[in-house]
Order: sequence, then structure tokens, then C-alpha cells
Amino acid sequence: MVLSMLGQQRQVLQQGFILLVAYLLSLIWLTVTPYQQISPNVYFILSHQLNYVLISLLFLILSIALIRPLSHPLLSSLLGAMIGFILFNHTLGLAYLDPRQIGWVMHNDWQFNFLAWQFFRAEEWQFPIGKISHYIYPTGSSIGYADTVPLMALLFKPFNHWLPYHFQYLGFWLCLCFCLQGVLGTLLIRRFTQNIFLQVLGATLFVLSPVLLMRMGHVALCAHWLLLAGIYFYIQPTNSYSNNAWLGWWLLLAVISALIHPYLAVMVLGMMVAFYARLLLERYQSILQVIMQLGFIGGVVLLTWWQAGFFLIHNTQSVVTQVALGYFSMNLLAPLDSMGLFLILPAIKQATTGQYEGFNYFGVGGILLSVWAIYALIRFPIKSVTRRFFLPFFLLSIGFTLFALSNKATMSDVVLWEWNNQFLFLLNVFQSSGRFFWVVNYFILLSSIGLLLRRYSTTKAGVLLGFIVVIQLVDFLPFHEKYIIRQADNATFVWENPLSNPIWEKAAPYYQHIVMVGAPDVCGESAGDYAPFAYLAAKNGLTLNAGRAARVDIKNTLLACEQQRLEIEQGHVENDSIYILHPTYAGILQANTTTPLLCKTIDTMYACVTQQSSQAWLN
Repeated sequence: MVLSMLGQQRQVLQQGFILLVAYLLSLIWLTVTPYQQISPNVYFILSHQLNYVLISLLFLILSIALIRPLSHPLLSSLLGAMIGFILFNHTLGLAYLDPRQIGWVMHNDWQFNFLAWQFFRAEEWQFPIGKISHYIYPTGSSIGYADTVPLMALLFKPFNHWLPYHFQYLGFWLCLCFCLQGVLGTLLIRRFTQNIFLQVLGATLFVLSPVLLMRMGHVALCAHWLLLAGIYFYIQPTNSYSNNAWLGWWLLLAVISALIHPYLAVMVLGMMVAFYARLLLERYQSILQVIMQLGFIGGVVLLTWWQAGFFLIHNTQSVVTQVALGYFSMNLLAPLDSMGLFLILPAIKQATTGQYEGFNYFGVGGILLSVWAIYALIRFPIKSVTRRFFLPFFLLSIGFTLFALSNKATMSDVVLWEWNNQFLFLLNVFQSSGRFFWVVNYFILLSSIGLLLRRYSTTKAGVLLGFIVVIQLVDFLPFHEKYIIRQADNATFVWENPLSNPIWEKAAPYYQHIVMVGAPDVCGESAGDYAPFAYLAAKNGLTLNAGRAARVDIKNTLLACEQQRLEIEQGHVENDSIYILHPTYAGILQANTTTPLLCKTIDTMYACVTQQSSQAWLN
């Protein structure tokens, strides 16, 4: 008895020492990062200090857990959320959470996500409910194709009249994704251990996943917690829930993923099919039951996509990236390819410039862990029961890997094989096929952690996982440094609207349309940046014939462009429209129109309206 107690005390002291060292390393990591050389703003200071408090609180809870074992799932979830928030706060900062801060969203892809939301919130409810009529007029768009995170857009639109005009939810969504990544990470590790300390270390590796961090610029695709939730459901014992309960859980996950992004929804549906295949192998359900439940969930997902506006647009293509399957694929060396964004491993040559979509770097810590897992599987083969349990998921992983590699498999810049078929165009709707390895990426990480926890004692597993976390953090220093420098730069949060002349706001309420001739990204020669005009149009309830979306109705859009050019060549203008013209079209219009025009260069943009319409507002 005494020896047993001494052994337990020694184990607690060892874990306490490890915890103390890890805590000091965390504080040093926050202190020595290069951003201290940059003058911070208020948000930057608050973010930095808050992380000190949160990390201290996290380690205090873990210290208590060493003395008094704690294993409640709510506590695990809370700690996982804290880990996610700490990384979000350290990388992006509290300024992103300010819903009135739109300076940062008016950059990169965030810009068109935000502007599409501005149009959607300003329009009356339509059918389907995700339709946006005034954006990319007259073909229109939808909250699905504009990547506005339809779930959030639908949640906030009913409160539009109470929200400030400068309102964005993208920062909140990014934070939520990081927190839920931590929550699902801890819940996954709970399937292997009840030790809170090990759960936190494992969840940290999920939050530090390179494929998650690389998606911060694409907010809808940042919801990798959906993939962790699918894996979590799959690894649960079959008798954890009744048949109806399993149907409910998978239905809920499928609908939520369908309201976030179709790529993530298809990955979730793939895991769901693998799960029901496992039920068949276990004879827990009959073939008829499985077909009926899968058909029901699939039908609800299609209905959800319809209402989000995914079926509104025919002839859907990306105007900017009309490429074939294989261009946005995954390179076979992707798990080792840091693309030059991380510290330890260099970038590897790629076969196409589009293979950034197949980014699946494990991180040096993840690579070491995976190599050890391969060794462990060879040295200690898994039992037949376990192999049978994971067989459907293993087959799914093979399928997703092959699709990620696409019909044109490459290793570095060498093409290993290329297969063409007349029916391949059917898969082109998911042309960024490299993303489908994400599920496999996370499953490899979970399996490697699980093997480590099963092969070693709590103390040894804690030391090894702690080492992996530290290596991962060191590897990520350049990546984090880039975002931290942006966080400390006030220019990141400032958008200077180029339409500074007050005449724009004065005139806009008297018109119904803004017509850009030609429309950027759509109709050839650009009349200028569409973003400030989209902001103006959405604010005043006007339509805009320009914009960006993940997919557009290219056939009808090009027809609209041709019709627009013909009208300009014929000198036809409307009293309800503000025309923003490229110099080429400005000369053509003025040479052919018989309608008196008021034209002027304002804020470097050449604008024309009819003289008749200008009398209503020009005093």
C-alpha cells in the first residue's frame, strides 16, 4: 500500500515538473516572438495580455487535475475551447472579433465574402432563401456560392434592422472554428485516455494542424471541426446510441456542414457512409434500414443546398479559374511539403501552381509522430477486431486519397500517371480535389496519438506528446510571425474607401443600378475595382453587375456582358443607372449616344449619368 502511494506521488511530481516546464516554455514563446518590436494598438495589447491570463488559468486547472483527478467531458471541452481561443488570439487577435471592424475583411478573399453578405442582408427574403438578386446582376448569386458561410448569414439576417451597417461575423466565425477544433480534439483523445493533461496535449496538435491554419483566409473552409466530428462519430461504439439517435446525430452534422461548405459536406457524407457500412458489417442494421437512412439524410442535404442557393445557377464555373480536374490536386509529397511557410522543412517543387489547394503538410511534429506510428504498427500489429472496425473508414481514406491525387498523380514536379475519360467533367464540380485528403490527414494524426497513448504509460506518453507539441510550435514560428506582424500593423485594420467624394453617397439613393462597363472579373477590360461600388450599392439598395463568387452562371453572365457592350455601342443609357466606364467604352458611348449625359472623373473613376436623372440630386 505504502509503495503504491509513493509510486503515485512520484508520478504526480513527475507530471507536475513536466507541466511547470511546459508552462514556462509557453510564456517564453509569447515573450520572445518578434512582434514586440512593432508598436501595438489597443487590441494587440489586450490580446497579448489575455493570452497570458488564459495560459496561466489553463495550467492552473491542469495542476489541480494532477492532485485531484478530473475527467468530466465538459471540463475537457472547456479546456479544448481555451486552447483554440489562445491560438486564435495569438495568431489573429481580438480586433478580428470586433463585429464593427471591417478594415481587415476588405482584403483578400474575405472581401467578397463580406460584400456578398452586405447584399444579402439588405434584400428582402426570397425563395430559395439563400438567393442574392442584386449582386452580379442580372444573373445574381447566392450565399452558398459567395462563401458567406450560409449558416451564419441565415442566423444574422433576421436581426438586420438591429445590427450596425458596419457589421461582420467572419471574425467570430474564425474564432468559433478554432474553439470547436479544440473541443472536438479533446473529445477525440478522451476515447483513448481520461487523463486531462494528455487530452490537452492531443487537442493542441489538432488546433495546430497546418491544414487548418492555412485556411484562415477562406472562412467557410476553416470549419475543420466538422471533419473531427465525423471521425468522432465513427469511432464511437455502435451501442452508444440507438438507431434513431445515430440518424439524428448524422442528420444534424450533415445539415450543418451543408450550410457551411459543400466540400466539407461531401467529406462528412463520406464518413457517414463509412459508418453505416460498419453497421452492416456488425449486423447492427439491415441493408434496407441503411439505404433508407442514407437516402433520407441525402435528401435533406439536397434540400438544404437548394435553399442555400446552390441550384439557382446553371452552367456553374469559376470565371477566373476555368481549369480541368487535376490542376488543384494534391501532390504525393504534400504531407512533407511546407510550401516554404514553416521553419524546418523547405518547399518542394510542385507540378502545377494550383496544388496549393492540396496543401496537407503534417508539420515536423506530426511527421515524427506518423513515422513512429508506422513503426508501432509493424512491431505491434493491430487486432483483427480493430481492423474490421476501421475497414470502411480505411477504404474511404483510400478513395479520398486517390481523388485528392486526381486523374493526374504527381510526385514533386513529376507526373506519375495521367488518366483521361469523357466522364471526368462530372467530377469537376469538386475541381479542388486536393482538399479531400484533409479527412485522411486528421485520421492519421488521431491514429498516431491513439497508438502512442496505448503503448506507453501516462507519464511517458505525456513527455513524448509534449515534445511533439514543442517541435510543432517551433516549426510554425515563421507562419505565426507573419500573422502576428499583421496583427500589430494598424494598416491591417484600415480600409480606405477610394470613393471618398461625398457626391457618391449623395447621388446613389436616386438610382437603382450601378453598371460597370466592363465589369472586373466578368466582362473583360476592367472599369475599376468593384469592391467600393459593391459597398456603395449594397448600402443604398442598388444592383451591381460585377462581383466575385466561387461559381457564377458563366453562360448567362457572358450573354449579359455582350448585351451590355451592344447597348454602349448603340449609345443606349437608362435614367435609373450610374455608369462606371473603362476609357475605351467611355469614348464609344459618348460618340454614339443621343441622350444628354453628365460625365466626370471622380476619385479616378469615370462615371456617367443622364442629365435628366441628375436634376433630382444635383443642386
